[in-house]
Amino acid sequence: MFKKVSIFVFVAVLAAALSFAATAAKAPAKPKMVVGTVASMDATAKTITVTVGKDSKTYTYDDKTTFSTMHGKTSAAAKVDDLKAGDKVSIDADANNLIAKLVIWPAKAPAAPAMKKPATTSSN
Repeated sequence: MFKKVSIFVFVAVLAAALSFAATAAKAPAKPKMVVGTVASMDATAKTITVTVGKDSKTYTYDDKTTFSTMHGKTSAAAKVDDLKAGDKVSIDADANNLIAKLVIWPAKAPAAPAMKKPATTSSN
């Protein structure tokens, strides 16, 4: 009798462990946030290579990826076509480097050169 109960308990524990492992495997990976500079893009392969410090990493995007552009404290919808090499971006990507969300942080426009006052001539 003890042997039958032991086998039953072992099988129950094993089934619970396998069920837990299967559930954990299906859980989506937590997105990771990356901030860097766009080094290059390939529209055909749907990839964007981003440089962070001295390291470069290539990410992919799909039809579910959302793009936006920050303008000060507000954002506006954007398209992948708005992205160009040199843009600063923040990326939310999964463990397979698939981008869920990409935010473009455009470089500030250079300041306009100061206007010189016209030289005055005296007519005396």
